[in-house]
Amino acid sequence: MRTPGERIGEYILRARLGEGGFGEVWRADPVDGSGPPVALKIPTHPEAVQALRREGKIQARLTHPAIVPVLHVDLQNDPPCAAFGLVEGRSVADLLRERRTLPPEEAVRIALAVLDALGYAHSQGVVHRDVKPGKILVGTDGRVLLTDFGLGKAIESVSQSILLSGQRSGGDLARIQGTLRYMAPEQEAGREVTARTDLYALGVVLHEMITGDATRLRFPVPGAPPWLSAAIERATQPGPEARFADAPQFGTALAPKGATTGASKAGEKDRAAVAARVIESLVKGGTPVQPPPPRIDPRPEPPPAATTPATPPASGRATLLGCLVGILFLGGLGFYGWNRRVANMPLTPIQVLRQGEEVTGVAFSPDDHEVYAIGSGSTLVVWEADTGRERARWKMGESATCLAASPGERLLAAGDSDHAVHIWDPQAGRQVVRLEGHTQSPFGVGLSRDGRSAISGSTSLQVFLWDVSTSTRTRVLLDERDRIPLPPRLGGYHAEGCAVALSPDGRLAAAGTADYRVLVWNLDHEGEPERWTEHTDRIGGLAFSATGGVLVSGGWDGQVVRREIGPDRRAEWFKTPGTGVSSVAVSADGVRILAGCFDGSIRLWDSGSPDEVRTFERHAGPVDAVAMTPDGLMAASGGTDGVVRLWKLPARK
Repeated sequence: MRTPGERIGEYILRARLGEGGFGEVWRADPVDGSGPPVALKIPTHPEAVQALRREGKIQARLTHPAIVPVLHVDLQNDPPCAAFGLVEGRSVADLLRERRTLPPEEAVRIALAVLDALGYAHSQGVVHRDVKPGKILVGTDGRVLLTDFGLGKAIESVSQSILLSGQRSGGDLARIQGTLRYMAPEQEAGREVTARTDLYALGVVLHEMITGDATRLRFPVPGAPPWLSAAIERATQPGPEARFADAPQFGTALAPKGATTGASKAGEKDRAAVAARVIESLVKGGTPVQPPPPRIDPRPEPPPAATTPATPPASGRATLLGCLVGILFLGGLGFYGWNRRVANMPLTPIQVLRQGEEVTGVAFSPDDHEVYAIGSGSTLVVWEADTGRERARWKMGESATCLAASPGERLLAAGDSDHAVHIWDPQAGRQVVRLEGHTQSPFGVGLSRDGRSAISGSTSLQVFLWDVSTSTRTRVLLDERDRIPLPPRLGGYHAEGCAVALSPDGRLAAAGTADYRVLVWNLDHEGEPERWTEHTDRIGGLAFSATGGVLVSGGWDGQVVRREIGPDRRAEWFKTPGTGVSSVAVSADGVRILAGCFDGSIRLWDSGSPDEVRTFERHAGPVDAVAMTPDGLMAASGGTDGVVRLWKLPARK
């Protein structure tokens, strides 16, 4: 049992806030007194540790004023822990226990803030999956925040929900796969969840805030004005397609900008009173609620009376010629339109392969005949690229964080939570060597073409070079003395390490730093690295072309930068509006660039044009890893949805 005054990692425990099957949550202060108190989660069993790692990974991506921020994750500490922003206040569950119901205007204000948070999370490819009163926090300053993304989409583990000061509520802890009374039918049945699943849960919460009852939905909603009752009823429809399309549309229904037609004056007055209190919280840019289609009279209209004399018929030959011209003309238009539609349709994968875990790394074999994927449970799977047939499945370690393949040898490198880099022979299904020396988990790895050299970067911003044949560390490019504090908006240090890359010839190395720079070393010399400063947020991925003449970087700021290495140092920028980049790949000649994004999208560009080559069918969650064959004609992607998708890419123009 933990006690006040005990030191856990970089924090001193002050007061227990909650406990449950996952572990404990404590109010804690930084050891050095450099910051405000935090909510410190301390898991007590391996499943909870993995849930915490994934929760930190998801929530670190979500920087939003209505989402509780993650400040620091330290899974290498004994015990592991994670620090989250401490909200001075109470949960909606506490308010309902005390007051039973809330006035409609207060309930709508809370719902709008949650919709703002959900809309942002959904745009980043994250579905919460466990929205309920215990996870909606109301601060003493009136702020409303959503917390606990431990069950966020593709998180298949135990979670907890208390991040408040001055409360203890064990009953809200250790929920698995959501809470039944707030679950949409598709979630309860174990089917695919979407953003509309979260909207259903929030509709139930809104019903409970007004009526005090979440076990039985009643319509009209007792105590709610008609327009609010209608909005709740639509949000909680059994079929997802009958609900609001997205969070902004739900928000528009709760706080409309204009009057509605057909409502009573009393109803309008009620609606205006609530809207006046919450209009500032309105989710911007939403799609207005569509009115019902106009009623159509089944009786056909009579044809219009002729007002001009009929035109004499043309000759048979002229008529036939006109028909042929018309057919050819219309056929040409049809073909042109069909071609345009096909070009604009999202690219669909040629194979969808089930990995079974969150996919943290993908790669192709040197001959492109096989595709490799590793998951968060360190399961390595090998498939035949052309047929999708699974060839082998092995357990490589404890919890894999990244994967890289040698461009010339059948060797794989995987970083793992055991602080080591595992080098594997995928044909023999055995570990060749284990590279040890990191003090925390490696989150980026790379191999040279001959398989003799490797690079690794860890969560503590250590970047090492290795001689694979002798299992020795040959050079320290960065170590903990070079550790750089993050900007104040996140606090603490990086929770998820740095991206690294090694050129195929082993002569160049690159790493992303905590201050958002890309460092590039010429390994033939001992001098200082070049420093590139194009990004304004964490570096998600780095990749060299086959010759080492091009380096591509992708960042959480939504920028992808292609830079030529040499005297010209020409750079190109590509944008991923509204989302960040977690992984990048580049073709052998450095011309084609692929990026995986947090919103589940995959972006493809060819150098020389800022326009995307083609849109892709999205993953059901954030994309953690992408890979591309040297010719730029085939790609693989994997992410939190637990699947690997293989893509046949369009030919270059």
